[in-house]
Amino acid sequence: MDDRRFDSITRSIGTSRTRRDALKGLLGIGAGTVAAGALLGQRTEAARRGFSGPVFPTWTPCVRDSNGVCCRSGVVAEGVCCSKGYVSGQGYCCDPNDPGAPYIGHCCPVSPSGEVIGECVG
Repeated sequence: MDDRRFDSITRSIGTSRTRRDALKGLLGIGAGTVAAGALLGQRTEAARRGFSGPVFPTWTPCVRDSNGVCCRSGVVAEGVCCSKGYVSGQGYCCDPNDPGAPYIGHCCPVSPSGEVIGECVG
């Protein structure tokens, strides 16, 4: 490479940035490297202690009523979604807050698997 070409390259590099800008860029790269090293170091230390990472929720299949609509409570009795999640002793949906409803047996909170999970009313 001849002297003139070398001088033109060094001038173009030198004039594109000020010394201050170049120093800021180097400090920014250094700070980024330190931060990345610290984060990777924390992950490594957490793995040594046995922490494998966050546990994500699992997908629960939807319980559907006889019309194929997803039931939010997950409790379906006689093909109908029990919106409150309560089922009577005869297997029908019931609402424990409705004092005028005719319950045959007790009105019990039920899990999607059909297990009674609380106190029955009635």
